[in-house]
Amino acid sequence: MLGLAMAAGLRSAMRRPSIGLHMMGRTRIKICGVSTIEAAEAAALAGADAIGMVFYPAARRCVSRETARQI
Repeated sequence: MLGLAMAAGLRSAMRRPSIGLHMMGRTRIKICGVSTIEAAEAAALAGADAIGMVFYPAARRCVSRETARQI
């Protein structure tokens, strides 16, 4: 459903040359499951716009709030 709405918005923007595709913005990249400072630095160096961390205790990549603060 969201994909259809986005496609409709894209078609609408393409019909208006004053707006065009350049106003749609660029794709933003988020790297999820970051659990170390090194991984966060690697994501930043690779050009990521954001990182995500997992706080669910049973998850393999779970980090504590203190570790998250350090990252």
